[in-house]
Amino acid sequence: MPNNKSAVSKSEAGRGLRGTDFQSLAGDAGKITRDAFRKQLSGAATFSSRPELVDRLFDRLDHDGDGSLNEMEYQGFNDLKSQFARGGQSVQSGTTGRGANRTGAGGRPMLPNRKPAPEGGSKQSGQASNGSTTSSDAPKTLPIRIASGELVGLQAGDVRVFRGVPYAAPPMGQRRWQAAEPPQSWSGIRQATEFGAAALQGEAFTPRSSQSEDCLYLNIWTPTNATADSKLPVLLWIHGGAFIQGSGAQPRYDGTELAKRGAVVISINYRLGPLGLFAHPALTAQSKPDEPLGNYCLLDMIAALRWTQDNIAAFGGDPGNVTISGSSAGGTSCLFLMGIPQAQGLFHKAIIHSSGGIQNIQTLSKAESAGQRLSERLGLGSHATSADLRRAAPGDVAVGVGAIRELNLPVKPIIDGRLVTASPADTFAQGKQARIPVLIGSANGESGARQLGDEVATGGAFGFQRKLADDMVRAGQAVWMFQLTYVPPGARSSRFAAQHGESVAYAFGTIGQSIAAQYGFRNEQVANNAARSRRGGGGAGAGREDDSQPVEESEQGRAISSAMLEYWIKFMRDGQPSGQQLPAWPAYNSTAPKTMVFGNNGIGVK
Repeated sequence: MPNNKSAVSKSEAGRGLRGTDFQSLAGDAGKITRDAFRKQLSGAATFSSRPELVDRLFDRLDHDGDGSLNEMEYQGFNDLKSQFARGGQSVQSGTTGRGANRTGAGGRPMLPNRKPAPEGGSKQSGQASNGSTTSSDAPKTLPIRIASGELVGLQAGDVRVFRGVPYAAPPMGQRRWQAAEPPQSWSGIRQATEFGAAALQGEAFTPRSSQSEDCLYLNIWTPTNATADSKLPVLLWIHGGAFIQGSGAQPRYDGTELAKRGAVVISINYRLGPLGLFAHPALTAQSKPDEPLGNYCLLDMIAALRWTQDNIAAFGGDPGNVTISGSSAGGTSCLFLMGIPQAQGLFHKAIIHSSGGIQNIQTLSKAESAGQRLSERLGLGSHATSADLRRAAPGDVAVGVGAIRELNLPVKPIIDGRLVTASPADTFAQGKQARIPVLIGSANGESGARQLGDEVATGGAFGFQRKLADDMVRAGQAVWMFQLTYVPPGARSSRFAAQHGESVAYAFGTIGQSIAAQYGFRNEQVANNAARSRRGGGGAGAGREDDSQPVEESEQGRAISSAMLEYWIKFMRDGQPSGQQLPAWPAYNSTAPKTMVFGNNGIGVK
């Protein structure tokens, strides 16, 4: 599509790109259908020669993936129309480096009223929810030297924070759909004071302007007094988001409270959606016999673990004591990593929140067929070459959830027979997982678990986790199980159980945040509208963790958070959860299973 003013004719501007207002197109239904959108653009010369671009544009605007456009989503099209009138960027253009142009990452039109994301998810006053100063005007740290060069971060009270540290080379151009390569070295001192761009994603609460295909960055929180000889336990956090959205910069994952208690915390970005999970016959034909295929998100995680082994001692961490952890897709990733031989020895413990959903795992052949369908949607044909695929605009490849479902693209890691040889359920049943200590649990109101009160909900995600615990105990592993049943006082009138992924805020000590405003929206009203536009009325639908709203703070909630932090730190340090003046936490036993419950009536074993 042309990207200059002269290429847009007057008739096109008046007939196809301008024209009908939202109400006229939406009618009584209150939403614009795909067919109505197609008809509106049918007279635009820009689209007449390539009608498939209309569908791509519709998918970009359809942030909640419901197959229609609400008024807020359609407003993004109005913004795009004004860009055409000004001779702005084409909707085909892609990012060429870190960050994005004014149309948003991958050439996506930015929604109106958004500004660049604030520093590090900190509050607009420059204060994080825990009271530490984390804005860009905070004092800088002394330089630290790692394998790729020197960097400085921010001094936030008793904690140092290093943001946007590259752990791999940008996965762009010929590196797209390849295993992550080592990061490029730099000269001078790198300013590690801003989060790196989030991965391109079809729908997100993260503003489009802070997404990019250049996304392989991590963030580190470490005690101020930590030295290279400190050998502190390390937590490597893998964010959730159903493998299609999210980032390591989400405010809920702020590692300050854990670092205050003597840990080094790392949060990572990794490739998402079809840029992170993708197979195609052309890519398979081009690969070497043992080269991993399809699971680029898992390869990113392994690259981050290798970076940790090489560099974390400079921040006071012990490379021989690394705990992998995550929630939802992040927790599921931990299960996959435990079954991958290439990842063994890179981590030594695991803390797994809200994992499950180990269904819809595709074989390589099914994933290749889905890749061909995406290739056709991109206008490349089903027989596209690997070069054709890698030339496609990244914003076009990063389709939304509606297209992912329509094309049956992979939404879990793929059994490629090289990196991943079986589902986690089969791997654990066969005793082929890493034999490491594991903390594992979930909430009592997720994935079909509907036990009310503080009794343990044995179904849903927790039921799957209990089966894994049985397998691990049979293999001689030490396992501890937990369940969050606590519902904050203000929420009890509307729900009776804890929600998917809610345990994360307690484990990080980040309850009570005003999260929505921290994502860079103009004001709370705009942020709340964006939250409601996401599937599930806040982003939690389809098994995705909802961090678009804060977990309510309360006195009892703070006590639960404090207890979790103490248990987690002790587990990370010594491989066994315990705490002073806290209930003893027995290891899981298949014949007499016990679970630590963090509930409305206190903390105790059931």
